[in-house]
Amino acid sequence: MEVQIKKYDKLLLGLALGIITPVLVLLVYYQVNFYYIRVDTFLYETFMKRIFLPLLSLCVVGNLAVFFLFIQTDRYLSARGVVLATLIYAILVFILKFTL
Repeated sequence: MEVQIKKYDKLLLGLALGIITPVLVLLVYYQVNFYYIRVDTFLYETFMKRIFLPLLSLCVVGNLAVFFLFIQTDRYLSARGVVLATLIYAILVFILKFTL
């Protein structure tokens, strides 16, 4: 029985999309709610008010959409990459929470 690899079913693709998606969700959140201030001011204020890490944690929820898209289309390697990226974000948030 031969296993056929589907197009766009690669671990690195899922990892890249899993890393990029929260950044895009954060930019959309900024554009919708704080379009009247500059990006650097927005990031500075979120750091100073200590809401950047919770905001980043919420932005990672966007990975669910990418994950379920890969699962529904039977692209399990890419789905694994999204899970790996989510774990990387979780570890990053955990480390930053206890060092800042």
